Amino acid sequence: MSWFVDDADVATTAAVCRSRAIGAGVDPFRYDSLTAGLATLRDWLPAFVAAAEQDAGTAEAAERARRPATARQAWRAAAAAAHLAHTLPNPDLKAAVAADRQAVDALRRYAALWGPVHDLAPGTDGPRFEGELRLPAGNVNGLAAGTVNGLPAGTANALPPVAVIVPGLDSGRAEFLDLADALLDRGVAVAAIDGPGQGALADEPPQPAYEQVTSAVIDRLTAGGVIDPARVVLIGLSLGGLYAMRSAAADPRIRAVATVSGPYPMPAWDTLPPFAVDTLTIRCGSADHAQGVVAALAQPGLLAAIHQPLLVVSGGADELPSPAQARHIATTAPAGELLLVPDGDHLLGNTRWQWLDRTADWLAEQARTGR
Repeated sequence: MSWFVDDADVATTAAVCRSRAIGAGVDPFRYDSLTAGLATLRDWLPAFVAAAEQDAGTAEAAERARRPATARQAWRAAAAAAHLAHTLPNPDLKAAVAADRQAVDALRRYAALWGPVHDLAPGTDGPRFEGELRLPAGNVNGLAAGTVNGLPAGTANALPPVAVIVPGLDSGRAEFLDLADALLDRGVAVAAIDGPGQGALADEPPQPAYEQVTSAVIDRLTAGGVIDPARVVLIGLSLGGLYAMRSAAADPRIRAVATVSGPYPMPAWDTLPPFAVDTLTIRCGSADHAQGVVAALAQPGLLAAIHQPLLVVSGGADELPSPAQARHIATTAPAGELLLVPDGDHLLGNTRWQWLDRTADWLAEQARTGR
């Protein structure tokens, strides 16, 4: 069988993925050097894994030398490179998942040098997910040192609000460290997760009813007692935007939701680009199962059921969703608003300065006040 990584042009694919890679934390000159040396896209995964291993070696050496700032940056670079290794639909799923496991390990090492971190995992009978809860600086086990959001430690609202970051089809929690850091800088705890079919769980079929995953995550966060369960917001990226909208419609505990390049309605199977078809087919185990997942993601009437504030972030140069589709989402949802960046591509990696901080501000304000 012929796959996307066998047929697609290396230079064209590298150009398309470039802004996303840089947004994830890969140095642009290093990215250009790595991709220029690829004979085929089959070489993509091992090339970026090797780069991640080099970064991990730098980070470990910096830790031994007690240079935490250098170690943090090297772990971040390692997470980005290892995750990027997994973004193309390589049919060697075992190697791809191993790369994302490498990315997760680097993410955890980075996060531990930044501030308090808690593991996230479901109960024995819940839907599958895994992730990390990172707390804002000054919080230890969820209890504030001094004040949180201007309130003294020990008061009812001393626990921080939390944002759940939902990745997309070929993504995972290691990709969006800059978004996580922006939220943490604003006093918002961050729960970064992988659900079925994502990141380190990419060897499991995707879960169309992703609202079950996010509700289980919120249950886990609530039971942990380290965040304020009345101040939960979601942000979903690419297909994660659709997952986040489904979650908001199903779970009233979610105070607000933002999407970045989030599609609705879900495109039909025969309109999906080849890389998406291969990604779904590989992760589902067959094309028939993958088509069933896509069909199950169709949810007529979804937008009318989202009563929380909804921020729709979209790029004017994106094709899926198109600006017209993004405008439809924002105007159809009862409390929708649109942030359209005219030159933005998919995930707006080429225009980050025009949306990332504004979106982090919006989420932080919604989490704190519900305005």
